[in-house]
Amino acid sequence: MTQASNIFIKDTIIKLLTAIGSEKEIKKYINKFSSTEQQFAVIKVGGAVVEEDLDNLISSLVFLNQVGLRPIIIHGGGPGLSKELDAKKIDFSFIDGQRVTSEAVRDVAINVFGDINSLLVRRLNEQGALAIGFKEEIFKSEKKSEELGYVDELLSKKKLQQIISQVYKIAGNAKCAKFLDDIKYLGFQSAYKGGLSIGLSAVKIPEAKDGLVKGAKEEVKGVWDNYLMGLITDNERYNQVI
Repeated sequence: MTQASNIFIKDTIIKLLTAIGSEKEIKKYINKFSSTEQQFAVIKVGGAVVEEDLDNLISSLVFLNQVGLRPIIIHGGGPGLSKELDAKKIDFSFIDGQRVTSEAVRDVAINVFGDINSLLVRRLNEQGALAIGFKEEIFKSEKKSEELGYVDELLSKKKLQQIISQVYKIAGNAKCAKFLDDIKYLGFQSAYKGGLSIGLSAVKIPEAKDGLVKGAKEEVKGVWDNYLMGLITDNERYNQVI
């Protein structure tokens, strides 16, 4: 879509809000969606939607892009994966609604989800949305040691504790420490790639900040004055400041 088309769509929405909404709602829309800062919306799309209602999904995502949002799509592909596993005669099962992923299931899933990702990107780009796919390392897994192999089952907090205990018993203290470091690194890496970290620019500084800081400094100064004059003990000074 061209910039002129996007402006036309925004103007149309404002006119509709004028007819059915309040002035407050109009200003809220303009401030939120017409600012120079990009607004992001994270949207989870199930595999069934991709298979059964793809045209409506694409048009909805393109519309969000046109009104100023930048959708980040996390998509599924369960139905397509099940069909492909059945076609390849690969057994699979579920625990509490979650698929148990064996090595064979994982290998098929990489291809199925990759194809779905490419399909969504292609259809969005055809509508001028300038979509970019991201699928590198999403299914990355490797054997940490020959003794342990893959963990092909649903992982809960309790189960993870049991696995760590098993690693310690089988591989020893040094390899267990390395295993824990790898888990920690994976968590940090996933949080970074998933956008879960917070940048300084995302922190909203309240207008009352300067007054609050100034007041706090004056209170601390008063406590220190009382301490230096011997009116309170060091412990009392510490507790009052903290």
